[in-house]
Amino acid sequence: MISPQKTLLGLKAVIAAFGLFTLLFFLPKTVSAEQVVRDFSAEYQIQPDGTVLVSEFIQYDFGVDQRHGIYRIIPRASKNGPEIAIQVLGVTNEKGIACQYQVSTFGEDVEIRIGDPDELVTGLHQYKIIYRVANVVREFQGYDEFYWNVTGDKWQVPILKSTSSIILPIQFETSSLIAACYTGIAGSTSTCQSQLTLSGSGGGIGAVYAVREALFAGQGYTIALRFPRGAVTPAASSRTKQSDSYSPISAIAYGAAFLMLFGRLVFMILRRGGVRPRPRIPFPIRRKTIIPQYDPPSGLTPLDVGILMDGNLDPADISASIISLAQRGYLKIHCLEKVIPFWPDRKDFEFELLKKPDDLDNLSDRLILQYLFSNDLASGVAQTATFLGKLRTNDPSIREETVSNISPGQKVKLSEVVSSRMEMNFFLGTLKLTEEKRMMDLGYFEMRGILGSLGTDKKKIMLSIAVVVIGWAVLTTAVFLAGNAYSNSFVGPIAFLVLSFCAVALFPKRIFTKVGQETLLHLLGFRWFLEVTEKDRLEFANAPELKPETFEKYLPFAVALGVDDKWAQKFKDFTITPPSWYDGGPSGGSFEAVRFVNTFAMASSQLASASSGYSSGTGGGGFSGGGSGGGGGGSW
Repeated sequence: MISPQKTLLGLKAVIAAFGLFTLLFFLPKTVSAEQVVRDFSAEYQIQPDGTVLVSEFIQYDFGVDQRHGIYRIIPRASKNGPEIAIQVLGVTNEKGIACQYQVSTFGEDVEIRIGDPDELVTGLHQYKIIYRVANVVREFQGYDEFYWNVTGDKWQVPILKSTSSIILPIQFETSSLIAACYTGIAGSTSTCQSQLTLSGSGGGIGAVYAVREALFAGQGYTIALRFPRGAVTPAASSRTKQSDSYSPISAIAYGAAFLMLFGRLVFMILRRGGVRPRPRIPFPIRRKTIIPQYDPPSGLTPLDVGILMDGNLDPADISASIISLAQRGYLKIHCLEKVIPFWPDRKDFEFELLKKPDDLDNLSDRLILQYLFSNDLASGVAQTATFLGKLRTNDPSIREETVSNISPGQKVKLSEVVSSRMEMNFFLGTLKLTEEKRMMDLGYFEMRGILGSLGTDKKKIMLSIAVVVIGWAVLTTAVFLAGNAYSNSFVGPIAFLVLSFCAVALFPKRIFTKVGQETLLHLLGFRWFLEVTEKDRLEFANAPELKPETFEKYLPFAVALGVDDKWAQKFKDFTITPPSWYDGGPSGGSFEAVRFVNTFAMASSQLASASSGYSSGTGGGGFSGGGSGGGGGGSW
């Protein structure tokens, strides 16, 4: 008899094997050992209106292979901003004679197919592609930036040499410019040669770049140039869609996949947008009567409450934990009279560590302090994996390691905490897993995947495996039906559909225990008490009198439950003595409940946007494959 655990493990192994084979199957392949790009040079002329005139010079050696010409694919989707607009102006050969070409759009990609379908070429040929792009100059705090993926990492052949230059519309001193260059596979931070050049009268070259080593299939080359504001009109911050010509198969596949994940995606969008969390009530207790409660369940922290209520780690949960740690004497919160970059109407906060948390037993609280005051927690996948391994085996050493390198007196600003998107993602993922394990250890709920509930029903097991196998067959068949560059419009959505099914099937679901259901009912009653109006509160039996000290006592829980604004409104007319853990800044020591809650909530909402939005290529966060542009090419 097959156990449910072995069933789930076996299905995961099958899906993992298919996923690995898919990865290997779709890795870039060289068309022929004879074919190679001998030189890929590009010139970018930035115009005052923010558009960029691009000239690409491609020396393509077909060797002895007979082909019609080359194709160049450029994505319209951008990794650090709105969708770009591409206008192809012309293509010429090494003699300056116009070449025959065709421009097509496949999903998010623009393909420029160069050559005559009735003629074959061989040997070395040079092509000059001229096109104009819009929405590529980004606006940052105090400067503008052009961040462009020159070659892309989807070329089917090696590129032996690559150089590029950026021409600015007006003259700048080199001291006001910052250039950066990255090479390698997508995500690589390996740098390449870049040099600033004083522009001549009326404008001129701002920077030149060169890659010394060859770029093999799957590798690319990205450049960035920062220059003073005011020279050009930057791209709009909103993403503007152009008309797409998706195939019917693409539309059906994407539609089905998005329907499967609709609920999850909507919640993630709302959560990252800073929307206050809402409770997710499991079906078994939806019809039960909610009774007002005047205290949170014993033994639960605000972070515990937030996880129990909606099953996700929200910015509000982190904010609630920080306030709670401050109330317990570990932190002091300073309000700074300073505007956070990119958020003109929001204040910044500074956190000061008052004492080393040696007596703090809650591992999640220790993780938060470690993240705030140390740069070591999420420095890489290996360290995170080690931490999670110790967490899974209940290794006692994990408790001391989390706060081993922080000391009282350290200070950090909220705007500095959210500056690293990668570290933020590692931290949030680790903290959520830690909290889920804590809730399961305390007996509030269990985590089960959909496939984990199949049990020993052989028909269900075989049906699940058949769905995965058939999905794989459809995916691989689509490759042969599509062919070459056209495969992007078929393979992408079908792969998304298959993998979406796998994700939904294996995604763990919370199953509340009896204790968990009773605790959740208690929390719903407590949430009701915190958000109810004063008139309705008087109708509650034995409702406690609202006092200034009551506001501070329950504030972290109100934040975690998403009703901090309503809780603060009840005390808007109260005179509240500033708590010892809060410093109101130079403007005075007054403590207004509504103002504090709104200001801290808005500033903390950056936790939600730390892993999204624009990224700068010259501010330390650049990488190969970043920015706009990219794509690849080959022969046909």
